[in-house]
Amino acid sequence: MKKLMIVAAAAALAVTAEARIALTNCTQKVSATCPVVAFKVTANGKTVSDNGEFKKVSTLKVSKGALVLFSESDKADECCYDLYSLYLKVKVEKETYDIAMLAQPLLKWSIFGKNLDDAMSASKTKKFTLDSDLGFEYDDDTYEDDEIGYDVIESLTFTATAFGKAKYAYATKTTKKTDCIPCQTTTSDDVIPGTYKGWFAGYLPKISDDDACMTCECADVDLFGGTWTAKYQAKWSATAQGWQDAASYVFGGAVARAMAIAEVE
Repeated sequence: MKKLMIVAAAAALAVTAEARIALTNCTQKVSATCPVVAFKVTANGKTVSDNGEFKKVSTLKVSKGALVLFSESDKADECCYDLYSLYLKVKVEKETYDIAMLAQPLLKWSIFGKNLDDAMSASKTKKFTLDSDLGFEYDDDTYEDDEIGYDVIESLTFTATAFGKAKYAYATKTTKKTDCIPCQTTTSDDVIPGTYKGWFAGYLPKISDDDACMTCECADVDLFGGTWTAKYQAKWSATAQGWQDAASYVFGGAVARAMAIAEVE
């Protein structure tokens, strides 16, 4: 089965292989105003593969990955995060695949807990530790790139959830001017994520009929799942262009630059 590898000129990051993990490339451009929120990602799990003689359970491992959350807001003081991109090097048995899910809708990112009311009503500089959850999903239709001319990439469905801690920082600032009565007081707040840990699971069209179905109606899918960790990266999250650092970490600088030129993030 052919693999659709990284094509730097078009920044087309996609793959289809015996590992049964497939994805698409997306050309949606996101806001360049708000900073991104970026994480290093690792994962371990199980999937199935075909060794030529029979279908078997195989290990799935991500030792180098990145998750980037994007804001669609056009105002720097109203940054809300509705999109994510996921860059991964996925190893199944001895084979490694480059995978990207670009500018997809973010399912949920929230903070909550016993300190939430105090954090939201703070009137002076203070930091609060809160619980936080993070979740995203992906459900892709069949995709084909005629220009590249590789095989059709078939659909992938998955969901990922994770939980962790976040610090909510609230600050009150007074503008120092001599010609203002009274001088302007401004407030700002910021959520600083920590490390998230959770689970992922999904399915793809099955690789072969080399199995005995035990359900009354047999679905033509194979399953995968496991656990994953996301560790917040402050340097990558400093600007709207921090996604390039995340992409470079996973795929290398040449691909990250090609993605920027092609305006895919």
